[in-house]
Amino acid sequence: MVIGIILMLLVAWWLSLSKQVLPPTPLSQSATISTNTSSLGNTPNQSSTSKVAPPSTAPSLPKSNWIDSKMAEMLAVWNSANGKSLDFYGKVVDQYGQPVTGAKVQGNVMSIHSMTQSNDKIYLTETDGSGLFKFIGLHGVELGIWPQKEGYVYNLKLPSRRPDNYQPSPDNVVTFTMWKLKGSEPMIHARIHAYIPCNGAQTSFNILTGKSGGNLIVTLNRNPVNIDRSKPFDWTITISLATGGLVKITDLYPNEAPINGYQPSLTINMPANDKNWSHSINGSYYFQSGNGQIYGRMIIKITANFQPPPTFFGADIYANPSGSRNLEFDPAKQINQ
Repeated sequence: MVIGIILMLLVAWWLSLSKQVLPPTPLSQSATISTNTSSLGNTPNQSSTSKVAPPSTAPSLPKSNWIDSKMAEMLAVWNSANGKSLDFYGKVVDQYGQPVTGAKVQGNVMSIHSMTQSNDKIYLTETDGSGLFKFIGLHGVELGIWPQKEGYVYNLKLPSRRPDNYQPSPDNVVTFTMWKLKGSEPMIHARIHAYIPCNGAQTSFNILTGKSGGNLIVTLNRNPVNIDRSKPFDWTITISLATGGLVKITDLYPNEAPINGYQPSLTINMPANDKNWSHSINGSYYFQSGNGQIYGRMIIKITANFQPPPTFFGADIYANPSGSRNLEFDPAKQINQ
């Protein structure tokens, strides 16, 4: 993203320069330069009385020198960006807040070499007994950070780069949370890909197979039922789980279901006048079923604007049928239904 912003600024700067009237090109200039400069649109202007302005007596700069000077300016911008100090102080902890010692921390330093090319250099360090690490003396556009250790996982969708406004100091430590694996257990992986009515009629699914008929009940109301897809509309969906419940996932790692907090049903309202209105929703939830005999997690996907009805409902489900709250999934241990 940083490269993209810098490149856009450089392109905008270059285009602004292209609007300037360039010095006359000597006839001895090469055909390539002549073609390039003519594409800049430097056509002489005439006044409304068709009087031609007298020739300028100011000395002209050879175009090759002008291009060289502008390239030098661009190189200066790149060198400035590549010279940014990337000093950084960090700490690695596990899901319980305990320091992770001996973790390898990879630092990726990005630098720019042209308007279309960048380069990454990799640096490695290791956390100490308090989980602390640092990168000192590195320079570049951006620093990416990736902690790694056997028996732990780190989700790179979490913060994994040096913040733009970071002020380096041993007292200003950025924390990275890894998940200490407990060991995967046999689990079920089921998917739902279905079409549900929009008039409030119930549709049920088996939470362990994803097939129709079961304890996962979905109800969607749309007003009007037949919609104009170009306009917002009121809609509501309710998802309930018989002999169990659901709770929204807010954890960094959804690898262990909570003990409590489950609700028998959840309802999502989407009024047409909501400033954040959308015709679709993606949500992640833990669930408990069979009065605590099954724990799991699911990713629910709803697209409410299919016209004519029915509309789309989908879910990606991981369930541990042993009664354990451990949701660390290993495809090699998947239970086939």
